[in-house]
Amino acid sequence: MNTQTRHPLRPDMRTLYILIALNVLVFLMQQSGTLPTEAGALWYPQNEAYAPYQWLSHMFLHADLAHLLLNMYAVGMFGRYVLQVWGEKRFLLLYFLGGLGAAALYLLWVYVKLQTGGSNALAYVHVIGASGAAFAILAAFSTLFPDAPLSLMFVPVAFKAKHFVLGLVAYEAFAEISGVSLFGSNIAHVAHIGGALTGWLLAWWWQTRRTR
Repeated sequence: MNTQTRHPLRPDMRTLYILIALNVLVFLMQQSGTLPTEAGALWYPQNEAYAPYQWLSHMFLHADLAHLLLNMYAVGMFGRYVLQVWGEKRFLLLYFLGGLGAAALYLLWVYVKLQTGGSNALAYVHVIGASGAAFAILAAFSTLFPDAPLSLMFVPVAFKAKHFVLGLVAYEAFAEISGVSLFGSNIAHVAHIGGALTGWLLAWWWQTRRTR
């Protein structure tokens, strides 16, 4: 009789896989109609559809398959390196605080625009997706590995991670202000910026404490 030793998943990698699996499971529930997107999406607080739990639930909802795949690719690709350095607890904190920071900045942006004469239609727009968490992870990665070469898909030119992520955030700011987006409309560019800022802040804080 042959016996085989099975190597268990590293706890930190298992955490990453569970997060991705949860996102996929929720997306399948959306597609089957068992989980209405509007119920879990984050609405502006003055909207009657708003509920406090949406601050968490919106992070696991996605608009379509491309939205899901892009976010999970970023979380899986860069999250594994962040996990190697900081472990499970800080990775989970980075993921969820990144999503919350993204949502907070987005809602603040909507509030400012409404107070300065923006269209009231903004109060009836919801936000979904793990993009804020993905941007937080990407920003943290660029802090931990600033000189790692990164490039966009199908673009043969690589940039240092610190420059690449900074360029992405600059693009998000330009797209939000100008209204010119390379990836279509209905994108919460400000939320992406909020996630990146949260990731940079946490990375700076943890790296400072680690150095001390």
